Amino acid sequence: MQRNINDHYNWQHTWVWLLPTTALLLLALLFYSGLNRSLFLQLNTLSLYTGPMVWSWITTFGDMLVLFALMLPLVGRHPRLLWQLILCAVIATLLSQGIKHFLNMPRPPTVLDAEQMILIGESHGWYSFPSGHTTAAFTLAGLVSLQSWVPSKVKVAVVIGALLVGLSRIAVGVHWPQDVLAGMATGWFSAIVGIYLADRWRWGTRLSVQRPFALLLLGVALTLLFRDWGDYPDARPLEIVLALAILPLAFSGLKHLFSSAAHQPLQRVNSLGEITQSPAEKRWVGAFIRLLITGFIFFLIFKNIDFKAVSETIIGLNFSLLLLGILFQLASTLLAGLRWSRVSQLLGMQQKPIFYLRSYFKGFFFNQGLPTSIGGDAIRVLDVAKLGGRKRDAFRGVFIDRLLGLTGLLLVNLFANLLNPNLLPREIFWLINLIVAAGISGFVLLSFIHHFSFLERWRITTFLASISRQLNSIFHRLSEWLIQGGMATAIHLLSMIAIFFIGLSVGMEESLLTFLIIVPPVILLTLIPISLAGWGVREGAMIGLFGLIGADKTVVLSMSLLYGLVLVVASLPGLYVYLTANTHNEES
Repeated sequence: MQRNINDHYNWQHTWVWLLPTTALLLLALLFYSGLNRSLFLQLNTLSLYTGPMVWSWITTFGDMLVLFALMLPLVGRHPRLLWQLILCAVIATLLSQGIKHFLNMPRPPTVLDAEQMILIGESHGWYSFPSGHTTAAFTLAGLVSLQSWVPSKVKVAVVIGALLVGLSRIAVGVHWPQDVLAGMATGWFSAIVGIYLADRWRWGTRLSVQRPFALLLLGVALTLLFRDWGDYPDARPLEIVLALAILPLAFSGLKHLFSSAAHQPLQRVNSLGEITQSPAEKRWVGAFIRLLITGFIFFLIFKNIDFKAVSETIIGLNFSLLLLGILFQLASTLLAGLRWSRVSQLLGMQQKPIFYLRSYFKGFFFNQGLPTSIGGDAIRVLDVAKLGGRKRDAFRGVFIDRLLGLTGLLLVNLFANLLNPNLLPREIFWLINLIVAAGISGFVLLSFIHHFSFLERWRITTFLASISRQLNSIFHRLSEWLIQGGMATAIHLLSMIAIFFIGLSVGMEESLLTFLIIVPPVILLTLIPISLAGWGVREGAMIGLFGLIGADKTVVLSMSLLYGLVLVVASLPGLYVYLTANTHNEES
């Protein structure tokens, strides 16, 4: 028999009261022993061993905006948990702010001399007790830990995370140990009261209440992308990465909540009270792993490049040149959609060009604007299959389209390298050209292997032989070679010109030929599916290759980030297609 994940709580369980009781006992010990100041001075030196950025990032997870944004994926999935979160947050805010303003106790920078302590970020003078960040972190930790269906390992992990947030408030120099202990007790107590009230006052689980809550959390997540205030500038990259990751993770839940099927839960609970995931939800695991890799790459990048300088470079860009970059990228994407239409029709698929164009833009949006585990290529295959085509044929069509695009990129890079062979160091020049030559040779070889009948013995070679036959059906005339080669080359030239204008908008002074030499290898690297839509990999490769010719790293990183955003903008027609109509309703 299934049971609801929030039907009951064992309020007498040791887990419920152990942490707040321990925090209060330690608080009393600090108060009566007079060790508060000396303990602060010892713990405040932690940044000497790790560097200031580590604690800036950790303390960010106590920011109420960040914590609310992290809860956005609950929308449409756990209405009771979302309702509990709202009540817990309200109670925690009233308690912590009420105590703060009533006691009005001084913070360490007000009591200690600057030489006695380490201060990271902005200084604060008063309203020290309790720590607001610690209260927020332990409110969330309590909310998660008091759920009977959450595995013990997860409970321990969130409590450890909250403890690190509390410790970070001492490490950055804005709270005493007594403030942190009081925040622990206040946050956990707020979670207990919030859960208790939410379980007896359930009107907050109604759609009419959940939807405004969802919009509130969505607004908070978007705010993380654009806010220009905050005490810790070093943590801005983390906030942006979190927001970019949270929005796609919450997409299906938001869509479900605002659809007519919102009364049906997205997740199920088994007889043990554990959440089970549908196959679609399991696919997000891969996306989450790519998110972690993306975040780690950006962490390494911003350890060596000043984020503030990058922000100032982007803010001071030439908007007219950026707009030209957007237009050229849109033209490149449009031409790529037309190429796929021509390839598909040559392979015997009979839909109208507008079908392929709309489907291509929709797939491009899933790749760039919504980097989920469902790739754009899969979207195109499914669109063809919905109209009665075979998935196998659609997959081969998409594969050949990708192959033609890759070959066009290699040709552009090869000719550019021959025009200026001295731009890059010789070993890099020969390595890139070796890869390019291998890729082009592989395409030529693939065009001929269908003549070798013995390849039909193995599955992979059978697939390649079928691709080879279909390539020959496309290129049986010289005119088609010229058309496909011209389209493939033009698509990438338009994209390179787009990046060139984006570079000009932030002060890059390199020639278009330089971009044609350096950017194609970067694009090849982003095809390796280890990060979200190539973010991080693209930025690191851009910095590395442009750095070989002495380009300013700050400007290069600004250009690369803007190019990523331009790709998102260029994918927005796909969002319009996705929201307004299903391609399987279009007539061929």
